[in-house]
Amino acid sequence: MAMSKINESQVFAQSQQANLESAVQEIGELSDRALYGYDSFDARNTTMNSRTHNAMAVPRVVKILTEARGPDIIHLCGAFLSRFGYKNVNMSDRNAFFSGSTSDAVTPHEMKYAVLMLLGINTYGAGNFGYNRPNSLMLSPAYKLIVDEVQEKRRLFPLKNPEKFPKVKVALDKVREFERFSTIEVENIFTKGRIPPEDYLQTSDNKFELPLDAILSILSLSLEGKTDGEIAGQMQKLMSPTIVDTDVEKLLTGSNSSPFTSAVLGLVKTAREEREKPKKQRA
Repeated sequence: MAMSKINESQVFAQSQQANLESAVQEIGELSDRALYGYDSFDARNTTMNSRTHNAMAVPRVVKILTEARGPDIIHLCGAFLSRFGYKNVNMSDRNAFFSGSTSDAVTPHEMKYAVLMLLGINTYGAGNFGYNRPNSLMLSPAYKLIVDEVQEKRRLFPLKNPEKFPKVKVALDKVREFERFSTIEVENIFTKGRIPPEDYLQTSDNKFELPLDAILSILSLSLEGKTDGEIAGQMQKLMSPTIVDTDVEKLLTGSNSSPFTSAVLGLVKTAREEREKPKKQRA
């Protein structure tokens, strides 16, 4: 009986090791699209939502993480960091991931949170995975920088590969129709850290970030010289939740609420001034 239990334990350990090696290999072979969480929907990629206790669809990379158990999570974090290009992170150093004075080792639960941030899950979304007090886990400045750099590449991916995102391609093509926009590269449309998400993103209760295609559509309408009210009126016919003219104003002025670079906002200002010239001349 004792020998049987030992054999069962060994078989289980070998199975766990095989699963880990398979997951690490899969991470290394992921396409950039899958790595950034833009892979096509697959009914097999679901996990339990801790808030609703219902199954929810997740990107493949998140599914890989949710299937990991115990110390395997730490190994997977190293594999993800390496796949994103960060190969020199000290996995045994708590300060490499979290702020605070404690010298305790990083727990698998904490490491999973760190990896979720790396995979594009925001603090609100982390609640779906059981992290109801994410503010208690403050990322270290060094790791936050890594997360921000990966997020920038993730948000930029649809702009650099619009053929993979039909709605983004249509909206971006409309923007590119304007000759004055021909000198603006996609990397220079939005300020760093302010590229909109590819899809609606819930940031807190009843608050959402508008998706990239909607923001680009607003930009193309502004390049026609349309006013904030006119743009809001047209966008209300196309999307839900709806927006009002003050929302558009925040996007198209030089305030901190605007995601656009000063170069793009300058083009918007010029387009609107040109549209107003005939009105002023008639007056």
